[in-house]
Amino acid sequence: MSELAKCQKMMIIFGFLTFANSRTLDIFRESNTVGPIDVVGAKTSNLERDYSTQNLESIVDQIANEFDIERDRVQNYFQRSKWASLSKQLFNKIDFNLATLNKRRVPLSGTVIKITKANGIFSVNCRKAKVESHLLVKYRYVEKPYDSRYYLVNAGEPFSGEIIQNIYNDLNSRIEGQLNAYKAI
Repeated sequence: MSELAKCQKMMIIFGFLTFANSRTLDIFRESNTVGPIDVVGAKTSNLERDYSTQNLESIVDQIANEFDIERDRVQNYFQRSKWASLSKQLFNKIDFNLATLNKRRVPLSGTVIKITKANGIFSVNCRKAKVESHLLVKYRYVEKPYDSRYYLVNAGEPFSGEIIQNIYNDLNSRIEGQLNAYKAI
């Protein structure tokens, strides 16, 4: 018998013995892909900046970096807006970062950029409302029909569209008032 065959046989026996000695738990999920989601540690913050320039292209990088918006989106908006006397745009961004220690950091931000042109000078008003939180994913296991316990498990699994929508709605409700005020600038 070859070494590979011996190793495979030992792995099968080890797996059987390990399975036979373990306590069986029925693990089930609360939804299609992950268990219930807890949004914890939500912190809101605001950022307000005003700029004045003759060339909108000169402040694209600065605004993209300070307000955490994709540079291409800011540049496209500025190129479309340089011919108008008044322009306003809302940029939303939600980012599901990598999971660490059974938590996943999720920031949601909304940035309103208003451009006013008078006498060849652009006044750019930027307002950002942001909420940053952590997601905890929980699974439930049942030892007895009357006893169920919750345990935290891997938050790195993919989320269903319904769960992503619920997370977005929860986070958006925390900055909605401030964002609506910024839309009115």
